[in-house]
This record gives sequence, C-alpha cells and structure tokens, in this order.
Amino acid sequence: MRNKKSQSAVEFAALITLMFLIFTVFFFAVSTKLIDIQRDNDVASLEDFGTFLQNELRLASTAEDGYYSEFNIPKSLSGRDYNISIITYEDIGHTDLVIEYVNYSIDYEYVIPVGDVIGSIDKSKNTTVKVLKQGNVVIVST
Repeated sequence: MRNKKSQSAVEFAALITLMFLIFTVFFFAVSTKLIDIQRDNDVASLEDFGTFLQNELRLASTAEDGYYSEFNIPKSLSGRDYNISIITYEDIGHTDLVIEYVNYSIDYEYVIPVGDVIGSIDKSKNTTVKVLKQGNVVIVST
C-alpha cells in the first residue's frame, strides 16, 4: 500500500511539473506575440503620422505663394514620446523629415523626403505647426 501512495505522489509531482512547463511555454509564446503586435502598432502609428505630415507639406509645396496652414500635432504617439526634426543636406540640396521614438525598445525612425522645406518643429514648446509657402520654399514653425 505504501508503494502505491509513493508512486501516486511521484506521478502527481511529475504531472504538476509537466503542466507548469506547458503553461510557461504557452505564456512565453503569447507574451512574445503580444509584444510583436504592440511593436507593429507603434510603427504603424509613427508611419501614419509621418504620412499625414508629408501630405500637409506636399499640399503646401503645390499651393500658390502665400499659402498658410495650421495644424496640431500630438505630444505622444500611442502613448510614447517621439522626436521630429527637419534635416537639410545642403551639399546635395535635399531635405528630410525624420520622426523617431524616444527611449523606446525598438530602434525605428520614419524618414520622409520633403523637398524645399525649411524651419523646425519643436513639440515641447507648442503643438501647433504653422506652414507657410513663400516663393518656392515651404516654411515650417511651431
């Protein structure tokens, strides 16, 4: 009788260990998938915002001289802080709008060629962006 109780206890411990192992693997797989989904959503938010800005700047560049527009930008994207900058490469006559997350686990930036754009966007001071076209140049400021 004693051997059967001991054997049952060992089998029970083995079963519990196996169930714990299965649960751990399942939990790891689900959490990895959720992290991937969140990362994809964060990247999509950054790209959607970049496309919005690109459309606004394209509209300004094709508009008549004196075109003026204002729009608001969010302080964060998907609850995450981001940087936005306009980088001009004077030697090749090219300007990019760069949007990237700050202090985030993924290293991702969205770079948009924007043509003849000058100025800067500083969302820490003001979230209202002003766009003005003078001559062939689009001027951006906050």
